[in-house]
Amino acid sequence: MTSDAWMTQKARLISHFGKQISSEFCLLVASEINNLPNTTVVEMINAMIGNRKPSNPPLLQDFRDGRLNYERRKFDANVNGAARAMNTPWQTGLKAYLAHTYGTECKTLKQAVEMQIELNRLKRAKEGV
Repeated sequence: MTSDAWMTQKARLISHFGKQISSEFCLLVASEINNLPNTTVVEMINAMIGNRKPSNPPLLQDFRDGRLNYERRKFDANVNGAARAMNTPWQTGLKAYLAHTYGTECKTLKQAVEMQIELNRLKRAKEGV
């Protein structure tokens, strides 16, 4: 979040909730949400202003929950993207590497590790170690 965006959102919070939003509280909020994109912070502040009476200001936990929800959605999107990439036929990623190296029956890293352990045992047995 940029400094200008934070100053605008901070002014909105103070305008709506009044003196209940102290400068010390604003410092805590800024440190909690400083890594979020501007649009996410604007949406968060919009929801807090829209869903709360002026006499019921948000707590630091509300901002923390908003940040954690954003990070969870971002993480889930990354995981889903990686899972889709693993199942894409044109993808030459991990599945293609495992199939090429260990055969088409090897579909997971666990299977690859187990196969490599067995291959290492066979190699040592042939070498007489």
